[in-house]
Amino acid sequence: MSIETLATAAAARRDSVNSSFPLLPLWRIKGEIVLKSPLHIGTGAELSIDLDEPSNDPATARTVIGVVRDSQGRPCIPGASFKGALNELARHTSGLDATRRQRLFGAAPARDETVPAHLEIGYLYMTGSPPVGSGLPHFDVPAHRGVANVSHVARSRQLGTAEEGLLYLEQVVPPGCTFSFECTARGIAETEVRALLSLLALAGGPASMLRLGAGKAADNGRIGWKLLEVRRIESLAALWTSLEP
Repeated sequence: MSIETLATAAAARRDSVNSSFPLLPLWRIKGEIVLKSPLHIGTGAELSIDLDEPSNDPATARTVIGVVRDSQGRPCIPGASFKGALNELARHTSGLDATRRQRLFGAAPARDETVPAHLEIGYLYMTGSPPVGSGLPHFDVPAHRGVANVSHVARSRQLGTAEEGLLYLEQVVPPGCTFSFECTARGIAETEVRALLSLLALAGGPASMLRLGAGKAADNGRIGWKLLEVRRIESLAALWTSLEP
């Protein structure tokens, strides 16, 4: 295949995407989530920790599985993690049909084809300070601020029983912590925005199935939701103005 043919095909795909994926109207939604149960979204890294707790048991060697943090060292929630959990909730929600869900969250129906997502969710950053006295063990120890350090016992995948000598520590963000939420959705109708807002309200409801991070079986990762702002931007001039500090 010649370079000219490849270039023509690429241009055709670009034009097709641009026509089905318009920039405007652009919707901005701001809100706040509050943790209703402990949250662990880990990095996979094991960190050294000093709990000032003498022990002769080698199984209690003090390393801990850390959580995702921002550039200021505060726990945060990756937007991709929240978006994935929201998409999973949408799969089990009758109020959002498959077509709308794919427009919002995207899809990969075939190996060489993808449906681009119209919804983008940024990182959720902690607002305020963690609650004082979380009731969880080893909370807010030096060098590991804002989290508790909870002991777990690894279990055998074959037997489902506790593995001898495999005690480990895992950091969790305690209930009561709040995080800012902001997302943008481009080129979608008001009915789809209403469906998204309903989904967010459902995610933070008392009967919600949504769980963030690890430990879902232990009911970790439950959230509450508060809507703060919905803004519709109709023109490039308005979009530029909205970006000004």
